[in-house]
Amino acid sequence: MTTQELFNSSRVRSKEALLQKIEDLRLSARQRSGRDSFRPASYYARLDEMFLELKEKVEKKHLFLTLEDWWCYAVRIGSAGMKVTLDYYSDVKILPSGEMVSAKTESGFEVAAVAARELTVEEYADLFRVDHATVRQWIRRGKIRTAVKAGTDWRIPELTSPPRRGYTPGCYRWEEPLAGVPEGFEMLTAPAAVYIGQKERKGDGFFMEVSRNGRPEVFDLSHAQRAVLECWLIGNPSVRCTTEGYTEYL
Repeated sequence: MTTQELFNSSRVRSKEALLQKIEDLRLSARQRSGRDSFRPASYYARLDEMFLELKEKVEKKHLFLTLEDWWCYAVRIGSAGMKVTLDYYSDVKILPSGEMVSAKTESGFEVAAVAARELTVEEYADLFRVDHATVRQWIRRGKIRTAVKAGTDWRIPELTSPPRRGYTPGCYRWEEPLAGVPEGFEMLTAPAAVYIGQKERKGDGFFMEVSRNGRPEVFDLSHAQRAVLECWLIGNPSVRCTTEGYTEYL
């Protein structure tokens, strides 16, 4: 088979196939709920509701009977919710099994979406059966990067999983100058992309790589500096955390 034929035969390219993909993902989530000790049954119950709502929205849509070559549907699931997109691919490299090795996505159109509800700290803590103070501590330490500032408090999308032990590197980006940066981080005022990671030896602290105009600079961070910085970045509406994106299901 040619690359084009492999792509077309292994992707979701019809309304019927799209509805089946959503149903398959829903059933897969149901199966995971029985063996997941990390998330409560209420989390999976809400996930099930959202799959059904997404499926209902797609059923009501008038979609193309056939798609041009290199177009396909994708179901994307993230902390912000679920959505179906219609995407165009180019420079595709694909294995005989149908696994895509590499490709460029040049266009994407949203077909249907279901937004996750934003929970208060207390609601989120109750959902995952942890202390309210623990959730606030996670936010202060930059462990819940999907949290958004709502006045003086925080809101957390309901599909956000609690943090696991250890540190996960974070990536942030902003396209406009930032005001009120924490003391000692004046270099972050201009638009930039920032990667924050932990040094190879845990006791050595953290580092921050700041990229502006393609020129990266690296700065050392203490544990306290890293926590203050990430909490501020998370709470800034102009900053986008690119670590916490959608998982794509083609």
